[in-house]
Amino acid sequence: MTEPEPTPKKLTFKARPIDRVNTASKPAAPSVEEILRMNLERQKAAESAVPIIRKDRRTRRTLDFWLSMAGANLLGLTAAFLIPFNPVTTIFLLGYFVMINVVLVWIFFFILDKY
Repeated sequence: MTEPEPTPKKLTFKARPIDRVNTASKPAAPSVEEILRMNLERQKAAESAVPIIRKDRRTRRTLDFWLSMAGANLLGLTAAFLIPFNPVTTIFLLGYFVMINVVLVWIFFFILDKY
């Protein structure tokens, strides 16, 4: 006959006393008027530190846009005269002109900041 299995041990944590720390009394909460007064003081201090916004300076973005537009369209026209005409190349060149002009407008006036 086999011996019966021993009962498993019950594992528990030993009892420890709880040490109380930070038993000092809590400071009184500020009243609504005090909170509003502090907020007003902070706002006045922050308003005096706001820099003055200056008028926008002139940029070279428009000139760069027109130079890029002229260069891209000149490249397309050069390709149109060098590649023999057939329906496929005509459609590709037409797509190139539409896409490059739309992309340049999008990049220069919607994505780029003034520089």
